[in-house]
Amino acid sequence: IQAMLYEDQPSIPIIYSTSLFPHDEDLTGWDPLLWASNYQPMEEWAISGQSEFHYACPADYEDFHPVLQESTYDAQWLRQVYNPLVDRDPLADNAYTPRIAQTITTTDGLTYHVILRDNLFWADGVPFTTDDVIYNYNLNINESLGHTTLSFNQLYWDNESITKISDTEFTITFLQPYVFQNSNLALDLMPEHIWGSIHPSNHGTQAVTWATSDPSKLFGMGPYMLDEYDGTNQAIHLTANPYFDDWYGLAPNFDDLYFEFYANKEGAVSALASGLVDMVDSQYYVQIEELAGISDIEYTLTDDPGNQEMSINMLQPYIGTGELCPISSPESGKNIRKAISHLVPRDVIVEEILNGLGYPATTHWPRVSVGYDFDLEPYEYSVVKALEYMEAAGYDVVYPTDTTLQSGLGFVAFLSILSLTGAVQLFVLKRKK
Repeated sequence: IQAMLYEDQPSIPIIYSTSLFPHDEDLTGWDPLLWASNYQPMEEWAISGQSEFHYACPADYEDFHPVLQESTYDAQWLRQVYNPLVDRDPLADNAYTPRIAQTITTTDGLTYHVILRDNLFWADGVPFTTDDVIYNYNLNINESLGHTTLSFNQLYWDNESITKISDTEFTITFLQPYVFQNSNLALDLMPEHIWGSIHPSNHGTQAVTWATSDPSKLFGMGPYMLDEYDGTNQAIHLTANPYFDDWYGLAPNFDDLYFEFYANKEGAVSALASGLVDMVDSQYYVQIEELAGISDIEYTLTDDPGNQEMSINMLQPYIGTGELCPISSPESGKNIRKAISHLVPRDVIVEEILNGLGYPATTHWPRVSVGYDFDLEPYEYSVVKALEYMEAAGYDVVYPTDTTLQSGLGFVAFLSILSLTGAVQLFVLKRKK
């Protein structure tokens, strides 16, 4: 698939970015890729001699519901409160393994037999049962909830999909095959005895109300629970779930977690240097040189699970179908897309805009994906090759005679050819000031 994408270029991959997380040099127990993907509970995070952990975040906190949240920063702290039947495990190459579930088996990828762990309790001490699972799966396809994954979820289960065998055992039969079916077992689960009486259409506002006035209601099966939300200073305070150790067999290393808003990079880095925070989010775009000379501080780099790309309208008569090109054929549209790709100064973008924190992209397949093809090389930045592809599409071209122009004209040439093709929008990454 990657080779096909590379050859046909239905859109133009530009860069794979790399996240930089500055943190206390003694921080252990975290997985950078899972954290960058908002997949990691923090029970194993630790700093020797510390019972608190403070995390600097560059945005306000807005969403307090695990299904309705849309912000990366809310996802980070909500993952500590709400946990799923299965979760990604760094000890299993980040594959899904049972978490709240004890065992999950299937013979056909459609029907899964689930046995829950022993001694399962919500953070308020109420037992967790199969009924809670049924409630959550039905909630996640309830149209009144109005969340963005509703239509996707309805493809794979309905209100009859779960068959209860006992309080600790059930089967779930999905409606159709899915190569990532395990992800459908990874819903963050909420306590029915807290949320069951709230109409799904009111869940979002109720979560905000409880966060502000009664944070003790916002808990799940995760290692932590909400203790306080400071809306004035935009800070989230979580405390350890007293029942987590009963079923997971491990108590969280920190007693308290704080997710705290800092308005700018300078403030966050200063707080890290003074010991007020233990880790700074990657979205501050801290540069390596900005950490020079700060004692007891390290940084970790991790490739982001995504890419930046230029989307192409495949029905556009020049760059898509090629029907209005001098040689009218889909091959001409492909040649123009290749010409554009050869005018993307990927190395310049990585070095001068990302300050080296990234890689030139080859396809839309992220570098951190299982099976990424490292044998594919990014399209060379070359005006001559771009013109050759334009010529193959039937256009009259004039090749530059100045050898200094033959390997590329700089970012201006890239923007110029985009203006000639028309209908193409480019989102340019701006250097952070």
